[in-house]
Amino acid sequence: MHKNDLEKLVFLLKAQKVLALPTESVYGLSTILESDAVAKIVALKKRSANKGFIVLSSNIEHLLRVIDQTHLTDNHLAKLQTHYNRATTWVAPVKPEFRWLTGPFESIAVRLTTHPLLSELTNMLDQAIVSTSANISNMPAATSAHEVYDYFGEKVDYIYPQADFVATKPSRLIDLLTGRILRE
Repeated sequence: MHKNDLEKLVFLLKAQKVLALPTESVYGLSTILESDAVAKIVALKKRSANKGFIVLSSNIEHLLRVIDQTHLTDNHLAKLQTHYNRATTWVAPVKPEFRWLTGPFESIAVRLTTHPLLSELTNMLDQAIVSTSANISNMPAATSAHEVYDYFGEKVDYIYPQADFVATKPSRLIDLLTGRILRE
C-alpha cells in the first residue's frame, strides 16, 4: 500500500471516521478506540450496544493497553503473541476503563493481526483499532467492497477497495484464561 493512502486512513481514523477494511476473514467496520466513533458503528449495523467488539493490532503492546493483565501468566502472554495458521481472536479480561467496549461482559476480544493493511495501519496509527464484521446485524458479513456498499452506501466514511480480497471463515475465538474454544 502506498504511504499516502495509509496516511489518509490514519487521518480518517484520528477524525473518528468509520472505515470498511478487509481483514483476515471478511470485510470489517473499523474505527479508533473512542466511544463516539464506536457508537457510529453500532448505529450503522443496527446492532445492540451489548455486543462486544474485537480490538485489532499488529503490535502486542497496543492490545495489552485494553487487557487486564492481573491474572495473566507468561504462558497467556506467549499465546497472545503467537501467530497461528489462521486468524485467532483471544477473549481476555478487560481493563475497567475499556468496559464500554464489551457490553455486559468483563472480557474483551483481541487479535494480533498479520493482515498487511491492518498491520501497517495500526503501526502508523500507533494504537489498536476496533473492528466488527461489515454487515447489518444478523445479516451475512460483507466479503467485498461492493457488498459493504450494498449494505451501507455512503454512510461508511471510507470503503477500502481491495479487488483481490478472498473471504474466509471468521477467526477462531478462544478464551485466553481457560483455553476453551468458543468458535472454531
